[in-house]
Amino acid sequence: MSVDLDIAGGVARIVLNRPDRRNAIDRAAEAALGGFWDRIEADPDIRCAVLTGAGRTFCAGASARPAARTRLPTTGRATRGSGASVRCWAGSASRRT
Repeated sequence: MSVDLDIAGGVARIVLNRPDRRNAIDRAAEAALGGFWDRIEADPDIRCAVLTGAGRTFCAGASARPAARTRLPTTGRATRGSGASVRCWAGSASRRT
């Protein structure tokens, strides 16, 4: 799979796992990310989510191959220079940021 999810101790860690393509998001990765975010947001025990990339590159963006045929929506948010995007929830009320 091009995206991996690990949940431990209230932290969800999502890894874009296409280092040979600089972790570019293709259709399969987009679908996996959508499902993972839904799962994370529905789980009250998860307090923080970290999105990172395997290898030296966080994410090059959308893969040019499928993007050339159709417009892909962006998923997640990259934090420049850190190599990861982090979502944390402080309270039990609305968990969406």
